[in-house]
Amino acid sequence: MKTLVLILALLLAHRASAQVLIVSNARIEAPVPKQVEKPRPTFKQPVPRSSLEITLLDAHNRVRASRGLHPYRLNPTLTHVADDCARFAASVGSFTHTPWGRSIGQRVASAGYSFATCGENGAGDWTDSSGRIYPNMPNDPVSGWLQSPGHAREVLSREHTEAGFAMRRQPNGYRWYVAVYARPTRPGGYL
Repeated sequence: MKTLVLILALLLAHRASAQVLIVSNARIEAPVPKQVEKPRPTFKQPVPRSSLEITLLDAHNRVRASRGLHPYRLNPTLTHVADDCARFAASVGSFTHTPWGRSIGQRVASAGYSFATCGENGAGDWTDSSGRIYPNMPNDPVSGWLQSPGHAREVLSREHTEAGFAMRRQPNGYRWYVAVYARPTRPGGYL
């Protein structure tokens, strides 16, 4: 009995490092500390928002409200995807829906967002034939998108519920705006 008490005392003393202790052909397993998985971000956590994101979200939601549509919620993962695309456009001097040869669906999924629907709009500042830049104000991309049936479909979609927005500048000051829209398959859109 003394031996068993001594073994249990030793076991408790070395519990963090001891995994298995063998005593007289009897196996006593020490408890292994459980690893706590970090929680994934959700909309219940505060999301830092830039003034550009707020301005573009408000512009979208004003138009949507005037048509009786639900407002978009800002999603940080979609904002990250939008920012990657805007950065690519600024680096090459043109917008594409397939930067790095990857579609919007591929880029959203690789960011860890599980979606049922997704879409994307892009816009740049206006230039004249001499190359003079006429900067868009943050509301202007939305107005421009509403003039194009394909772009308006994304702005006014009944299927999308979340959005992310970004803007990047080229060295000459030309700006590229990108909006990414989606509806998650689960709250927060995370896999």
